[in-house]
Amino acid sequence: PFAIILSSQEKFYSHFKNTFMEFDPKQEKFTFSASTADRVALSITEDKNGVIWAGTYPGCYIISYDPKTKKLTDHGQINKETWPQYPGSIAVGSDGWVYIGIGNVLGQIMAYNPETKQMVPIVPQELREKGTGKVFLAEDGKVYGNAYGQGPWYILSRGKAILTDAPTVAKAPIRAGSQIYIHGQLPDGRTIQKIDVP
Repeated sequence: PFAIILSSQEKFYSHFKNTFMEFDPKQEKFTFSASTADRVALSITEDKNGVIWAGTYPGCYIISYDPKTKKLTDHGQINKETWPQYPGSIAVGSDGWVYIGIGNVLGQIMAYNPETKQMVPIVPQELREKGTGKVFLAEDGKVYGNAYGQGPWYILSRGKAILTDAPTVAKAPIRAGSQIYIHGQLPDGRTIQKIDVP
């Protein structure tokens, strides 16, 4: 798996080999799985309502899963290119919009409104450069984005980008990440300092 999350309800979610899955560590079993159109999630997050969102490779689809209803929704391809796309980061704003940072040929940030199905490219085509777009939800409740690593930072809201300084605020405490993610905070207050699997 290239992306994994431990949700606020203490369940694990991931998506690979065209399959989205929910694992309940308390029951020690998978409690949901379903097939999807695209291959594997490269980014995954949880919104304020507990819905799990993921951006997938190589077609750059958005999928969501509502644990309350056990419903998986394929929202379709958010960005179309002639090359495989790497949606390496995803964030859901307080406005309900979903933002995805995409690479690697030309960096881009896409905004998606689940209610209206509107898809908005944040970076104009003529300003795109080689790299990977990045987005994150911060502790101040805002979504910040950067189009290709070296470019300007934006506050993302209602499908629009507002130029800002490089953010100094911390990321929101969502327990998710890529294949190298380590959730090091243990329930008793101890912290994992190092993991050496071999």
